[in-house]
Amino acid sequence: MSVWQRLKYRKETQKLSSPEATSGSSFADNRRLTANLEETLAYMRQTFGDTDDFKIRRFDVFGRFPAALLYLEHLTNQREMKEDILRPLLQKNGTQDENGIVDKDELLTMITNDILIGGNVSTQHEIRSLVEQVLSGQVVIIIDGFDRAIISGSSKVEHRAISQPETEQVIRGSREGFIESLGVNLALLRNRLPSVDLLVKTVQIGRRTKTKVAVCYLRDVCNPALAKEVIDRLQRIDIDGVIDSGYLEQFIEDHHFSPFPQIQNTERPDKCVANLLEGRVIILVDGCPFALIAPAVFSQFYQSVDDYSERFVLSSFVRLSRLVALLFSLIFSIFICFCYFFQSRVDPDRVRRCCCRWSRRGPFSVPRRSADHGNLHGSFAGSDDQAASAGRRRTVDRRSACDRTSCRISRVCQPDYRRCYRSYYHRVVCHASI
Repeated sequence: MSVWQRLKYRKETQKLSSPEATSGSSFADNRRLTANLEETLAYMRQTFGDTDDFKIRRFDVFGRFPAALLYLEHLTNQREMKEDILRPLLQKNGTQDENGIVDKDELLTMITNDILIGGNVSTQHEIRSLVEQVLSGQVVIIIDGFDRAIISGSSKVEHRAISQPETEQVIRGSREGFIESLGVNLALLRNRLPSVDLLVKTVQIGRRTKTKVAVCYLRDVCNPALAKEVIDRLQRIDIDGVIDSGYLEQFIEDHHFSPFPQIQNTERPDKCVANLLEGRVIILVDGCPFALIAPAVFSQFYQSVDDYSERFVLSSFVRLSRLVALLFSLIFSIFICFCYFFQSRVDPDRVRRCCCRWSRRGPFSVPRRSADHGNLHGSFAGSDDQAASAGRRRTVDRRSACDRTSCRISRVCQPDYRRCYRSYYHRVVCHASI
């Protein structure tokens, strides 16, 4: 069974044995909010446990209805919460009818539509959703006598400023790079590609981290089957948490044991926009500055953003030079080793002497003949200067002897050069001493 089949048809016992199912957290069920304020607050305290950053602020809405604010201290914008949420609800001359009395049946509608001036205001009745909103930095308002809670957006997460990517610096091009905030990264894409065809699908991955993952593509350019396949693979991921985009890359790639990358990553918004226009899918992870580009082909990894800024003749020549350099680095070293070890008469003497010096630098030096004794011994030569000074007195004699011996041995052992002991002795001793 493949990896995708195991993720798709995983056993239900794994779900039941997960920490959320076995613990007493609010994620174990879908309990609905009750009209009793004290009961709801007690359940929320039990859910969050003994943590110091979970705060409950009690107050009376318009001086009549007991209520409470639930929020996390370091994830909530305190100024917005006091000015935009708490201050309007504490006013005793709030929205009233002609008799001066607030209608209880219309209280939630008044608060959400007329009182709260925040941008994101909604109502929820499931405790599981309330816990998720509090963990994401939202403010939850629970009023006694109502089975629905009000959620107002006032989250605040510090992030670094937009700067030039350190891994993809260019000469001509943009100096903007992604940061760890998903909202800022999506804004950079929207700013460069203001099109209604740019679709963003958000997926939450991770049983504990609840990491937001955004899948971006152009609906009139990208293949719908490709976008659907990417979203399906992301939804089938079942792990505790996602810290970096590399977690997702290993899950959604096709060949897990291939040494070649199948998904490209980048920090540049302009590069992502260029790939969106080519019909690819961009994956952004909240908390990670690297975006994933899927699918990726071999030629993508030898392209640069500067190639799109230069003339096509120069860009094509530079790309071809990169491929030639790749082939040269892979094949030329093997060709040199072949010439040195199997065809010693092909390579020049200078190359042979350089190879001998390189072999002396390693931990296993080439055996050579001693100057005082006639036997073989292993020596660990030091620097090139020491080797040159030690062999300066016998260079001429050994070179002439080497040439004569090489000619004599080559005539004798030419049919089977690799198996001839005299030829091997000549190659190791005589050439290594030059």
